[in-house]
Amino acid sequence: PFWVPLNVLKQLPADPAASGSQDPAAAAAAAGSAAAVARGVGKGSKDGFQQQQQDSPSSRSAVGSEEDLPLLQRRNLETAAAAGQSPGQLLSSSSSSNTGFQALMRRREVWAICACQYAQSYGMYGLLTWLPTFFSDYYGVQVGDLGGYTLLPYLLQGAVGAGAGALADQLLTTGGWSVRSVRVGLQLAGMLGPAVCLMAAVSPVVGGSAEAASALITVGLGLSALTLGAVSVNHLDIAPRHAGMVFGAGNTAATVAGLVSVPLTGWMLQQTGSWPLVFGLIGLHFVVGSAVWAAWVGDKPLPEDGPEDGSVSSGPQTA
Repeated sequence: PFWVPLNVLKQLPADPAASGSQDPAAAAAAAGSAAAVARGVGKGSKDGFQQQQQDSPSSRSAVGSEEDLPLLQRRNLETAAAAGQSPGQLLSSSSSSNTGFQALMRRREVWAICACQYAQSYGMYGLLTWLPTFFSDYYGVQVGDLGGYTLLPYLLQGAVGAGAGALADQLLTTGGWSVRSVRVGLQLAGMLGPAVCLMAAVSPVVGGSAEAASALITVGLGLSALTLGAVSVNHLDIAPRHAGMVFGAGNTAATVAGLVSVPLTGWMLQQTGSWPLVFGLIGLHFVVGSAVWAAWVGDKPLPEDGPEDGSVSSGPQTA
């Protein structure tokens, strides 16, 4: 056979006919001896290969005892061995599917970002589009005077947003706040605060004063900028290696909210003419988004983001 070593073949006579001096009994004995040696070599090679596989640290650490593995996993290992793939490579390739963007999208921490961005942007885009109409229809403000009522809220929002990051850093470094406490605290203040202000702006509390309503809306939009130290940076907390993708998922949810909010508000006004109903729906989005955020927000890198050293993670953890 092809696996008989050459040194064994060299011990055999080249041609029985050429060895005329050797009797048939001696030739048969020589042939039997060669066959025995060949069988021993074959068995030794097989045993040596099995011993080598058993002694391999990577094999022991990767798959353990083959008898302890489920039938499907044993078949996968047999398939990998036939393809020249080691057990460690097989497990590494399978565990790599547990990391990355698709795996992250199965985590509630990522969905907390998406849900919160949707809820917050529903009110933001709705107000941005319909705020001038609100002051004109509900309080009778003249078109020429609308700038004084609609510009100030966004100026204050920009100023608060510029300091939101510094405030978050201050709370983390010297305030003794945990990352989760900062993210939850700033987000709740930036969503529940505007919800209260918006509902007050269309309530009897303002006494029909456009100036009072404008002040409440200004305060509400200013508070909403505090979320820049919460949901707007949380992707760096939970997925630093895939932060851009998670941020994009949240922004996509925010854009969808704008696509829903603007036409839905117009339809509601056309059907009911009720601004309290419009502001109430915005406030409901803020409250629900705050609840989801407080329940699901994460503050540590997720296993699905992958280890920092770039190696393959051992698999996902339950949230």
